[in-house]
Amino acid sequence: MVGATEPAMPNEPKKPLIVISYAHADEPERPAEGEVKWLSFVTGYLKPAIKHGAVDLWLDRLMPGGTDWEREIEQKLRACDIFILLVSRHSLSSDYVVDKEIKIIRERQAKGEAVHFYPLILTPTPKAGLDLVRDKNLRPRDGKPLSDYPLHERYRHMSDAADEIAEIARKCPSLGKYLAKAPRQSRLIDGPEASINSPTPRSRFSLHIEAGIKDRDSLELWARNQNFDFAIALAGRATLRALPLLALIARKRQNLAALFRASLIDVFRISALALGAAQFPARIDQFGESANFAMRNAPRAADTHEGALRDYARISALLAAAGQTAFAIANPNPNPGGCARAVADAVGFATGAGVGRASGKTGWKEIQFDVSALAASDARTLMNLPLWSDQAPRPAGKDWSELRPAFPNGEDWEVWIDWYERRLRGDSGGEEYELVFASVPEEAWDKGPAAANAWIKARLLNAQ
Repeated sequence: MVGATEPAMPNEPKKPLIVISYAHADEPERPAEGEVKWLSFVTGYLKPAIKHGAVDLWLDRLMPGGTDWEREIEQKLRACDIFILLVSRHSLSSDYVVDKEIKIIRERQAKGEAVHFYPLILTPTPKAGLDLVRDKNLRPRDGKPLSDYPLHERYRHMSDAADEIAEIARKCPSLGKYLAKAPRQSRLIDGPEASINSPTPRSRFSLHIEAGIKDRDSLELWARNQNFDFAIALAGRATLRALPLLALIARKRQNLAALFRASLIDVFRISALALGAAQFPARIDQFGESANFAMRNAPRAADTHEGALRDYARISALLAAAGQTAFAIANPNPNPGGCARAVADAVGFATGAGVGRASGKTGWKEIQFDVSALAASDARTLMNLPLWSDQAPRPAGKDWSELRPAFPNGEDWEVWIDWYERRLRGDSGGEEYELVFASVPEEAWDKGPAAANAWIKARLLNAQ
């Protein structure tokens, strides 16, 4: 059970409150192979998605010893604005969940109270169980359990659900009352100015960013008001920062050779498209067809190797980031921010992929850097800045040092190694150099990475 924070003082405006009902069997202490800690999975998406909306989310396991837990849970059920039910055969066969928790919420709704009942299907559930909640709009939208989707699609559906829940929370009457009385937040992130290492000495960017870019939701709000090239620049750079995570596969390259090669080329290819589109938006038609092809094929490694990726959730997130970046490139909208959701998803996936290697906090700090640089200059300038604002976190540097010698031999991968290290240094090779990587023809890609890399190498030699 997930409930509320400590009750506010009588005259203190309260934030909207979310309560999550779940079965403890769906949050195993020591998951067996293939098991998912579903509560952790769901709350991992909800916390960043609702933080920007000033909504409370609290875990029952944080209740201090000696608490009258049953009374506490009932109080939260009767006070919550949103009730999320994690649907599974375990939860819908629980007497406590069905006869206590769901019963209280339905009683409140029958009285006309403003509480939103949100069922989220985790795993296959017998029809007799689903009939208890079938009168509600089940999520995912087609009623297919999250567990039935490939990893990257599971992330996408959970992200959509988190967005929807955040939108419901924003419409809660209690949120309006809370914001009306809450103190205004500072619009500064790290002070009025911050020094940033860049190729240009004494380069400084203001960090006055509207509301702060600190999670996926706040990033999407920002992206809605930006030009296409600004948004794509962020997605491409975030994906490239996560690229060294492919070292996790390189360590088992003999067993995962096909996955390793497919992942390398997908991430490199789409990142090159993103950087080309950001720097030279007037020439996007030159590689729009390639972007469409990349969008269709970027997630293929995750689909083909779903079993192998069971222990590589961060790699799947990286591939999902690449797929969302390609989607944004292939679907430019004439209105500013037309690809905002895809960009926010790409950045969220790429930044989340780094958790456990380079912290998520570090990742969002880099996004703040990129946003402030864009505010002070333009997308082309950002593309010519180092990939990291200071220096790469130790895990990312270590992963790249392991990944670099693991590239397949005899396939001209050195063109991409040089391209990536230029990104790390902020050393662009100029327009014609960058467009070589972004405009490889489909017939070259169709023949595989070796042919595409040879095409790039030949064009670079001709340009010298």
